[in-house]
Amino acid sequence: IDASDTLGLTLVEREEDVEKAVNYLKSISKHNKFILFHYPHGIAVSIVLISNGKKVKAITSAAHEYIVSQNTRNVIYLGGYMPAPHTVMSQLFEYAEKLVSKIRGLKGMITVSAILIESGPVFISLTPVVSPIYIGLRKMLNINAAQLIYDAIINETIPEDILLYGSIYFKKIFISNPEDMPISHVQPLVNVEAIPSPPFYLETDVGSVFLVGEGETLADAKKMFEYLRDGLYNIYKVVRIK
Repeated sequence: IDASDTLGLTLVEREEDVEKAVNYLKSISKHNKFILFHYPHGIAVSIVLISNGKKVKAITSAAHEYIVSQNTRNVIYLGGYMPAPHTVMSQLFEYAEKLVSKIRGLKGMITVSAILIESGPVFISLTPVVSPIYIGLRKMLNINAAQLIYDAIINETIPEDILLYGSIYFKKIFISNPEDMPISHVQPLVNVEAIPSPPFYLETDVGSVFLVGEGETLADAKKMFEYLRDGLYNIYKVVRIK
């Protein structure tokens, strides 16, 4: 309950793994409490909405990619792409808008997460904070994303025409501990436009940054991401990007 990113999010599929998972959670948390819920296998998606406390409007969707550590069974968030090209998204927009509108006074940018399975969507969480999706959303919107959030919270206004252009593919790249390298090798990463933030280190010797690829289509965005990633690998070999 006090984790950052997906640190502590653990997948347990067998009864004999329960004790191992609990011990892992105790080792990284300051509390002896955790949340247990059924996690269905399917496609992980999110709906991004804007709310002024009275009106709620779905903006776009995103699909997500995860891997599971074989040792700790920790779920590691890698990134995703947006918009999510799925036939049920219009229906999910409607569901998400109704869900958020039920929470009186909720303002700003909200992310509703769900898992798409054969029988329909399973809603997992509602997050009233700016999520990693923001790094892609701000590049797709026809208006300033920060201004959109500010106006919804402070002025309680939402524009009628919120348009999005193109596609975004964003994914983490992993960088070794800065103690292993001079700061002169880390600093240039901050100046790369496709990297929205410096590396974050969450109780590990490997940090991560999001790298963002843009394009007219998802295929174009992924191709741009791969081009940028390969360029960073070549330039920052000494940084030991993993």
